[in-house]
Amino acid sequence: MRKAVIGYDAVMFLLGKNYLISTHPPLAPELKQRFIFFTSEVGLAFHSNSTILPAGPKETRFGAAVMTLKGKMFELLALGLCGAPDRWDELLSDKTECTGLALISEGQKNL
Repeated sequence: MRKAVIGYDAVMFLLGKNYLISTHPPLAPELKQRFIFFTSEVGLAFHSNSTILPAGPKETRFGAAVMTLKGKMFELLALGLCGAPDRWDELLSDKTECTGLALISEGQKNL
């Protein structure tokens, strides 16, 4: 997996707890690369150049049950970016959840 992510501006992870742990975090992105994790496992070790988008029971407000939540959030993030492609660089530079969650909310409005 570490070799598969080389060369991309961003890599988004929608892994369940056991799959995420099997990656032996923290995963280290390249210098100008952003890892974005959709996860409820916020207590795990993540590299400082990663963005953590919480995906737990509170986020079911985005219209999906916990089992399908990460996929729904990813879909809404993509829709949000389609409506505001100029925010891509902002998403890549924001180490907090703010830009990602804002884009997800915008995507939800555009459904």
